[in-house]
Amino acid sequence: MIAGVALGALLLGATGTPEAAALEGLAAPLTTQILQAAPDAPVAIELQGGPNAEGLFTLLAAKLAAARMAPAALPCDAGCDDAALRSGARTLVRLTLTQTPTALRVDGELHGVWRNFWAGARDVRPTRPAAALHASVVLAAPQSPLPPGTAHALSLRSLAEVTSPLEALAAADLDGDGTDEVLALTDHALLAFDQAGQLLATHPLDALPQAAEVSRDPIGTLAVEPSPLNLLAFSQNRARGERLAWDTARHDFQTVAPLTAPRWGCGGQTFEVAFTQGENTFEPVRLPSPFPRIARRSSALSCRLTPKGLVLAYALPAGTGQEIFPGGHRALTGVGAGIGWADVDGDGTPELLTSSALLTPETDTLSVAPLSGPSQTLPVPGRILFLTAARRAGQAREAIVVAHVQADGKTALGLVEEVAP
Repeated sequence: MIAGVALGALLLGATGTPEAAALEGLAAPLTTQILQAAPDAPVAIELQGGPNAEGLFTLLAAKLAAARMAPAALPCDAGCDDAALRSGARTLVRLTLTQTPTALRVDGELHGVWRNFWAGARDVRPTRPAAALHASVVLAAPQSPLPPGTAHALSLRSLAEVTSPLEALAAADLDGDGTDEVLALTDHALLAFDQAGQLLATHPLDALPQAAEVSRDPIGTLAVEPSPLNLLAFSQNRARGERLAWDTARHDFQTVAPLTAPRWGCGGQTFEVAFTQGENTFEPVRLPSPFPRIARRSSALSCRLTPKGLVLAYALPAGTGQEIFPGGHRALTGVGAGIGWADVDGDGTPELLTSSALLTPETDTLSVAPLSGPSQTLPVPGRILFLTAARRAGQAREAIVVAHVQADGKTALGLVEEVAP
């Protein structure tokens, strides 16, 4: 529990340290969530979780004080509502900080503690304000002295497991902290995970009507509109999709509008695409200039806007495909359903990510290919279905999110990162 702020001040004395950056990455979204709940001041804060809790309290209290919330530490093990009342607070924030080797995470709640005078002797907690509070940050790996653009070894870290068949994969910074969350679409739900593998939200899709013709092995689309941030989710086996926004206060997705056709994201824009009825492929895509036309049915599409222009890649069911880049293109052979882009080495130019064309491999191969030079490869258990990039706050190097089917039929989500040799 928090008993003072002296240790926190010492922890944060070196403002440029990785620890300070990680705690700032927690304090900023927590402050936003607390203020969006419109709490009554003063606010009492009860925070548990080891030595780093002191540093987090120091940052959080400073931000809330700037918003005139009059925050105060509240040491308590039980009866915290009564303790908060006795301290003069009208709102109580209770938080627990947990740390793993790869992440810091905070979970908690906010609620009012004032008593309704008209309720008499009854112990009545006000229904407002009230909010669930969550925040997480991935701890940066020790930085290599090698400059951006230098190839490192690749390492796969397990994130989570999805029991339903996966239809689409994406990443987006939902809470504005600079680190992308991982988004996984199934026929039944849209799932959001942080980069520590913690499930943040589940948005059910079962209320959506089924498509007139369903596919045995469906695909879907997850397009990200950057400003304002919206997610366009569409499952092939549903008659319509949804445009969704992230509600930071409720820590959940909110439906903005129905989606009448699947949309694919490319270069900060979204374009209407069509599924092939009864097959897990996309119909030919006719994109406006300067986007290239995809003249054949494709099993996977991916593009990226770079400082030099647009790069695009698509895979065909036969295991071939095309990579299109400013000033040229090249044929792809032996590529599977997993295809994407990520700036793995942090040099500003993304590398092409592909899987093998094998349908039921015991071990698949992730290939990371620059526009010029040798490729890097990494064995991945099972079959790779989807690949996408995930940004991390304060880092030029992007991670790769891998969705791969395991022997038991479940889909594993993993994070591939470059590590110093």
